[in-house]
This record gives sequence, structure tokens and C-alpha cells, in this order.
Amino acid sequence: MKLTGRLKTGNRIVIPDEVNPESIVVHLTPYGSWQELYVSSVDYGKYINVLSGSGNNVDCFYIVEAEELSQS
Repeated sequence: MKLTGRLKTGNRIVIPDEVNPESIVVHLTPYGSWQELYVSSVDYGKYINVLSGSGNNVDCFYIVEAEELSQS
């Protein structure tokens, strides 16, 4: 599964339910000016929280890659 988008007015990426939270990989690309961006947490395997080291608002593009949960 690959999920792409832009964070501009918040700092939370919503993850689909069918994703294995242990397999999540996040790529962040700042927009406009340099930002020290990092993933602060993955809440309940449903949300990825992104923060800026400077405390400024987050403005970035993201790519989330993860494995889908196998259906038994």
C-alpha cells in the first residue's frame, strides 16, 4: 500500500485500517523552506503524527508505504 499527500493545515496522516502498523515507512519532504520534520508517534496504527523540530506549523509532502494485513 502506498499513500501520498500533503500536510498543510495539520500534522496527522490517517492510515487505512487494513495496514500492518509494524511495516509503516514514512518519507517527508518539506515544502517552501527547510523544516526539521519527524514522526513523533504512530497512534493505534491509525494515525501518523508529524512534528517540526522548530515548533512551526508543518507544511510537507508525504509518502507512506506499508504492507497490507493478510486476510486469513
